[in-house]
Amino acid sequence: MFLTPMKKLPLFCLSALFVFATVAHSQQDSSARVPIEVDRVNWNAVRDGNRGSWQEVEIQLSVNGYTESQQEALELHTPLFLNDIEVILHTAHELRSPQGSAIRDAQDNPVFVFYSSEVEIVSLERNARNNQVLFYLPPEIVKRDGIRAGQEPFRFLIELRADGREIPFSRESQRRMSSQLMDAEAVSNFMSQVRSQASANEGILMPIYQTPHWHSRRAENSPPYKW
Repeated sequence: MFLTPMKKLPLFCLSALFVFATVAHSQQDSSARVPIEVDRVNWNAVRDGNRGSWQEVEIQLSVNGYTESQQEALELHTPLFLNDIEVILHTAHELRSPQGSAIRDAQDNPVFVFYSSEVEIVSLERNARNNQVLFYLPPEIVKRDGIRAGQEPFRFLIELRADGREIPFSRESQRRMSSQLMDAEAVSNFMSQVRSQASANEGILMPIYQTPHWHSRRAENSPPYKW
């Protein structure tokens, strides 16, 4: 069954902040291999007939697998596979008018809109390629919010879990977040805004299987989702 992001969001927000305490240690311990990581994130404008462009968020996962010590700690019977993988995407976009100018509040501060979405993957094999997770904002939202579909948003952060455990941020995790979020205080502020504002837009940022693209060639490299 597919789990909606807002039901699990408070837990992930707290854990996202907590794992930053492990970054310094992880950077010093070369044996602490991260079993799964984000290899790249692309922001694409995908045309859909006369309706306009969807914003496509393409997340490529790299499955490294577990070390022997990790296998023993998790008591894994199938060490070549990662199971129950959760990918949670949070984004913040600066609101713009149809003419492209930034919308500002009464204090002349820019206004932002927040989106969150989550998928759960049944299982992925170590070193398997083409593990492509895709999320979409529909053309109407792109137009309404003045989103530049082919560009990275103001802020984004990707959380990962596998086999019931949080995947900590490491040296390789810079692709999982905006460059401005590479410290704990910035993440704390961002996730506080996500908690308070993203629920108003629940269901708008959609995984590929909830869109017409699920029946196109764009789904060819999709992993086996649980939904």
